[in-house]
Amino acid sequence: MVYLPRHYQNSSQKPPGNKKYFILLFLFFCFVAGFFLLSNESVKGFFVSDPIGSIKEEEQNVVNLLAKGKSARKENLRLQKSILSYLQKDSSNAMAFHFLARSYFYAVVLEGMKFDIAGIVNIYSNPRESIFRRDRRVFKNMRHMYRNALRARAIAPELLDKQSNQLFINLYEIIDGRKKRQIVFEEIKSLIQEQISPQFHKCLLWLEVLSTGLSGNADRLKQLFKENDTVAVQNRLKYTRQEFFYLFAATFFYKKDYLNALNFVRKAKVGEERLLVEALKMESIIFREQNLPQKSMQLLEEIYKKTHGENADAIKLWKQLSNLYPKLKSTVIP
Repeated sequence: MVYLPRHYQNSSQKPPGNKKYFILLFLFFCFVAGFFLLSNESVKGFFVSDPIGSIKEEEQNVVNLLAKGKSARKENLRLQKSILSYLQKDSSNAMAFHFLARSYFYAVVLEGMKFDIAGIVNIYSNPRESIFRRDRRVFKNMRHMYRNALRARAIAPELLDKQSNQLFINLYEIIDGRKKRQIVFEEIKSLIQEQISPQFHKCLLWLEVLSTGLSGNADRLKQLFKENDTVAVQNRLKYTRQEFFYLFAATFFYKKDYLNALNFVRKAKVGEERLLVEALKMESIIFREQNLPQKSMQLLEEIYKKTHGENADAIKLWKQLSNLYPKLKSTVIP
């Protein structure tokens, strides 16, 4: 055995300092590479969870709060902010635009629009333009809903949530009067409930009743009322006997079946004052269309007295009637 001097070092052994230097260099390389990867958005997607999935979670929070009857304004604004932030990075994602349309639908609800029978009566009774003028915030949010739904459809015609997306488009078009009533009625009738998100089922039923009345389809309206009694309680449209008669009066009116319209509108006069006035207005218009100006005027005078001259629609109807029949004079309406 040969003994080497203590100061002699085998050339095959690496000094400890080199190993430490290698480890530090390796860690530095990992840090730089990691920073580059995480700062690169295209690569970051592989490491970060799906942003649409995160948006869905935020939306579900809004839906849950609304279902409990609680305000979700802050949560909905946060949802919109998240979607808009994502769209700045990827403006070609159809689902992102669809979820933005959803958020504006929730904004419409939060601004006070109710999808109930009273809302349908209001649309039947008043020009749609006046409804939007009374509440500009509802109009603004509904228009944003419509435009983003159109963008989603343009990018991906066969969108996964195609049916819910089409619901938003039809909702705006029927209220704004953008298409012929019969066309919108056929489009809404073709929507498949099973493919629409549950939180929009009540809106779908509401839209069907509204469009059915405007298209003058009384048989379909009867069928919808039967279906309404079988749906889940939270999606059911509640209505009074007076509202029921008024809806059928309006449906026959839009069909120009004035005989049946008169039968139902007279039944609709029994009940609350609000619907009584609307029923009188409809009856007055029917008599005008039947060339019975004197009867039409008498009903408008009755409205004028009941509302102390404050019903703008009745005054407008009187001006239309007096223009058609210049010799007609009222001792009540100036």
